[in-house]
Amino acid sequence: MLYNISYEIAGVILTTVVGVHFFREERLRNVQNALFGVFIIFILMACLLDVAGAITISYPHAVPLYVNWVVNQLFYFCQITLPVLLYLFVLNLSQLMTPRHKKIILWSLVPYGLELLIWLANPLTGHFFYFASDFSYHRGVLLWLLYVVLFQYFFLTAVALFKYQSALRRDQHYTVLSFMVFSLIAVLINKWNPELLLTGFAASLALVMTYLTLKNPVEAQDDLTRVFNRTSLSNVIKEREVLAGTKDFAVVSLDDFNGISKLLGVEKAHQLLLMWTNHLKEIAENGQVFRYTGDIFLILFEGNRELLEFVELYTKRMAFPWNVGDMEAVVSASLYYTRNIPPIRKEDRLALIIDQMISKGKEIGNRVVMTIDEVAIQEILRQYHVEQAL
Repeated sequence: MLYNISYEIAGVILTTVVGVHFFREERLRNVQNALFGVFIIFILMACLLDVAGAITISYPHAVPLYVNWVVNQLFYFCQITLPVLLYLFVLNLSQLMTPRHKKIILWSLVPYGLELLIWLANPLTGHFFYFASDFSYHRGVLLWLLYVVLFQYFFLTAVALFKYQSALRRDQHYTVLSFMVFSLIAVLINKWNPELLLTGFAASLALVMTYLTLKNPVEAQDDLTRVFNRTSLSNVIKEREVLAGTKDFAVVSLDDFNGISKLLGVEKAHQLLLMWTNHLKEIAENGQVFRYTGDIFLILFEGNRELLEFVELYTKRMAFPWNVGDMEAVVSASLYYTRNIPPIRKEDRLALIIDQMISKGKEIGNRVVMTIDEVAIQEILRQYHVEQAL
């Protein structure tokens, strides 16, 4: 059988364009973008492997048998994983990936786990596909299970979409529905017309629609400094609230930026601020920099080691003069960073801790380097509760 691979090649082109645009942009390191990035990779692999598999199946004597096995085995792995990725993506959009829903989500992934076991055993059992003695390709007796699990995850995705639709924007809602409809139509066409390969093209077309509904990276950035803005910070903190909380972070506060503005003028002060934040991003390459307020920046890290590396670089490289046009200025800033603190799970509590630590630092003077430990946090919270009681 000769397969029509033109649609899958178009799918490769579409997915590649989306992938290049997505991965080259500076984006928030959150679950939604991580899942979407994996989604792009799997759809691209599915399209490429579908094309490669069509060629190797059509000309089985032109390639070694093990190549045919590897190509098709990997293709089926993509096929059984894509519906699960869509399901998890929608759960995250619906704000359901929380510790409270952990057991239900794990139970819902049991069919996928069983399908993976069958897939792993397929080279020995041939339950999904196999090659006869003449090297011809045949579908296995349990291939129907792949479609059953596909429909199950599409059903669970649809339930999450409709039950928690208030958590999604309308365009996201319709895009995910379109994704499932395109995929189902492609699967049915391929079922009755096996030589026409459409599943990868349908997925790539839906991928383009989904990408267009994601937030533009520019919308997540501060207009002046080009670091992530306060809205982006709120979104990340909310996501971390239901995961591990916020634990490893640093706060950098400019000591007298108003004085610099008066000295240099507004335009040159803005140039200096942009140069300074670019340098801050360089030394915080393992973290995400957010503009917390006008002259205060928050840097989030994934671990304590990355945070301590930033602190070391900061203390070595941030205290030197900057040339702004024909003038020279030294930026004075204070640094506050966490050390062995319990996870903070509420944005308002995080804001309270940051504001109080900066206030204490300003009482000491300029260029303060101060740690935020558990004792300091407990003292801040105690004072806050006393003030609230009064």
